[in-house]
Parts: sequence; structure tokens; C-alpha cells
Amino acid sequence: ARGHAAMSGAALAALFGCCDFARPRVAQGAAGGGKESGGGDGGGGGGAWASFPPPGNEGKAEHSRQRESTPGARDASMARAGGSYVRVPSDVESGAGHAATEAPAAAALPTRTKETWVLNKSRDEASGRKRINQYTKIRALGQGSYGKVVLYEDERGGVVAVKVLARAKLRKAVVSGHTALTDAMREVAIMKQLHCDQVVRLIEVIDDLREEKLYLVMEFAQGGVAMEPVRREKAMRESDAARQVVADAASGTAYLHARGVCHLDIKPENLLMFSGGRAKLGDMGVSQAFSGENDSLLRSPGTPAFFSPECCVGGEYSGRAADCWALGVTIYCLVFGSYPFIGNTEAATYAAIQRSELVLPRGTSAELESLLRGLLHPDPGKRMCAADAACHPWLGAHAKRDAYALGAAGGPSDDGSRP
Repeated sequence: ARGHAAMSGAALAALFGCCDFARPRVAQGAAGGGKESGGGDGGGGGGAWASFPPPGNEGKAEHSRQRESTPGARDASMARAGGSYVRVPSDVESGAGHAATEAPAAAALPTRTKETWVLNKSRDEASGRKRINQYTKIRALGQGSYGKVVLYEDERGGVVAVKVLARAKLRKAVVSGHTALTDAMREVAIMKQLHCDQVVRLIEVIDDLREEKLYLVMEFAQGGVAMEPVRREKAMRESDAARQVVADAASGTAYLHARGVCHLDIKPENLLMFSGGRAKLGDMGVSQAFSGENDSLLRSPGTPAFFSPECCVGGEYSGRAADCWALGVTIYCLVFGSYPFIGNTEAATYAAIQRSELVLPRGTSAELESLLRGLLHPDPGKRMCAADAACHPWLGAHAKRDAYALGAAGGPSDDGSRP
């Protein structure tokens, strides 16, 4: 486990969006440039998950090890997601009081994320390395504004990436009327309900009320990210490897949409690579959950070069349709190593996106052209959905033709079973 290569800032950002690992949300071309944009929480519209009822019986903290469900009382607020809770300390300690985020009933599923309420710190007797519960530290992977990421070895000899979040720092960072802690805990609450081979798995949450730090145990992506930065020399062309990555990206997106979740920042940098050339969607930091089909949003929290035309003009837009456009841009970047719509400035990029004049390199296959023009249709109502992209003929043997990939509720979890 000591031999694992260091993860790039892009890989760290994709795994742990709320740690703020210098994640550039810029409209950049082959030569870079552009200015920072995006950010925020996505600004939920009519169907956004934004219910904050007060919890009952506050102040009665109770510790228990590895509980499958949270006790009814905590001395901090809870974020509820489908019958399983994640502890959320008060958003703003002075005056804001406690808050709880409740997931829509339609998304209610029992979580398979392990929930541990007691943190034990020790050292491995043989090596002297630091331990937290059953995990033995290997080395630090990176440091962010609100925490750090550390590589640990589990009891079976596997490796995991642990995000260690400092609650005090998250509470102090207030954006758009709420703290970074709220965003972080929304991400956790959403990830706890996701069980899919094409989405990075949140394995365990270690949340000890006596500790100021929160520990999130996640899958470790040995292969880094699919592509960062976007460069022509990195183009995957119409290779079998490209089809595999695209199939995984489309299937993961279809799964999220079937679950009532919009990713809102799909791009090559947020596709994490695992063994066998398999890809998983990471960085759910700006994702939003919805109840029913109403996925209306007002703000665009993603990366400008991946914005859809309707996101560039303001007003309400469909989160699912915006995800599908970003998926199309991502496929173009992976295959050709360049952006389909880009300008020297952010404004120029927006203008290029709104013109939507898709130019494909000579020799592009008819099937790939069909996929890209479907996903990059300027009319969101006519845009190809992720489920159709996941079973598109261009993917060949990698096309996902089962009910899960076609957007049905359910779908294989990380262990291949149905939730």
C-alpha cells in the first residue's frame, strides 16, 4: 500500500469537492486562461431538496458504535436522507440554531454506508503508525481549505481515502447565506443513498460528538482522473478505452437521474479511474436531490465550459438536461482532447455555447456524431437523456442495455445487488 502514487489536485478535488483542493472552475481553452466562476450550491428551484424542519429533543447526545440508524436525539442537528441520518452541527452557531435537511420521500432508501459514532485513536503495535478505529495510516494525500485527505489501510489490507473535515473551518465559510458545512453535509447525505458501480462510494462516516473533526471514508481511485487538463495529446480517440469510460459516465449519470439526483458538475476531471479502465463519477459537492420530476434550478454551480446554453442565459433550467449537456461536452473532451465550445474569455465561452455550432473533426464516425449531437442539442427538451446515451450504439459491447442503465429505479449497487 505504501507504493501508491500521489494523487493530483484534480483527483483529490474529484474525490472530495467540499475540501476545496484548488478546484479551478474556469472556462479554459487549450492554452488555459479565463476567470474563476461558478461555485455556490446550485440554488435549488421549485423541486430542489431544501426542507429544513427543526429536530426534536436537542441536547441529548448519545454515543453508540456503528449504528445502522441514528438515535432520536443529538446535541447537534441532523441531515436526514431516506431513513438514515448524518449529523450536521449548527449551520451558524450564533443565531442560526439547529437545522435538519430532509430528503424527499421518493429517494428514501436504506443506506449501506457504515455509520460510526465513536472514534478511537491509537497506534499500530508493529509499525507505530497512527490508527483511527480499524484504519491504519499510510500517508497524507493532500491538504485543502477545510480539511485534508489521508490514505489509510483497512483491516483486509485494502486502501481507502479518508477525508478529514474540520467543522470549525466549515462553519466560518459562509456563502449565499449558509456555511460550507451545510454543503458538505448535503453531499454526505446524498452520497449515503447511492449504491452504483459508476459512482464513487462513501464507505463509512465516523462522526464522534466528542471530536471537532468529521471522517469520511471513501473509495481510493488508483488511476487518478480521466483527463486533466484537457489537451489534444491526451485524446482517447474512438478507442475501446474511451467507449468504456463514456459508458461508465453515462450509466452513472443515468443512475443519479433515476434516483432524483443531479450531479451538476460533470467533466473529465470529475471522472475517477479505477482498475480495468473503469470510471466512476466523483465530487458530488454541488449536486442536488429532487422529489419527482421537477428538477428546476436557478443557479449554475458547475464549470463554465460545461454549461448548457440555457445555463448561460439565467433563469430556470432542468438539472437533468444540464447534466446531459455536460456529459456530451465531457465525451467530446475525452475523445478529441479539446472543448467543443470555448472562447478566450468566460463571456466568449458563453457566446460560443449559445451559438451551439458543433464542429466535429474529419473522420468522426457517424455513430459518435449521433451521440454527441443528441447530447449537445441546444433545445433541452429535445436533448438526449443519460439513459439513452448509456445504451447508444457507439458504445458497442460497453452499452448498458439493462433496466438500470435505462433509468429505472433500482440498479446494481457496488456489490452488484439491487438496493
